[in-house]
Amino acid sequence: CKTCHWGKDHRDWEAYDISLHGTVYQVNKWDPTQFDMSKKLADADYVGPTCQYCHMRGGHHNVQRLSTVYTSTGMSMADR
Repeated sequence: CKTCHWGKDHRDWEAYDISLHGTVYQVNKWDPTQFDMSKKLADADYVGPTCQYCHMRGGHHNVQRLSTVYTSTGMSMADR
């Protein structure tokens, strides 16, 4: 997600990274007992949620249902 969703106009990664969920991910991401990335997302049992865990459970990139929309940039009615 970080590849596209970070920086001045997309602060999604930064918001996640400094959140409790992001901190748990950063501390444990290399431990396969905490984040077993070989499992299908629907079968995953992570110690904390990743972006995909909440926003892509169905395996598609349509994240409108759970996405954060930045009203400060005039995007509250964004059509993804």
